Amino acid sequence: MRNRILGAAVVIGVVLFVLLPSFATLYTDWLWFGEVGHEQVFIRTFSARLLLGVVAFAIVFGAL
Repeated sequence: MRNRILGAAVVIGVVLFVLLPSFATLYTDWLWFGEVGHEQVFIRTFSARLLLGVVAFAIVFGAL
């Protein structure tokens, strides 16, 4: 039981270590675009990147 909790804590720590900087960058970009009044530019850019990532993932997943 103790090993399982320790393993879960390590996995959570690694996930936070990897995802937290990306989230911080995304959040600061959102704040900046909101401050200059161009939220739509941020939303379009983010949705285009997200769509491109999903399509690329689907193509690679299908190929593999």
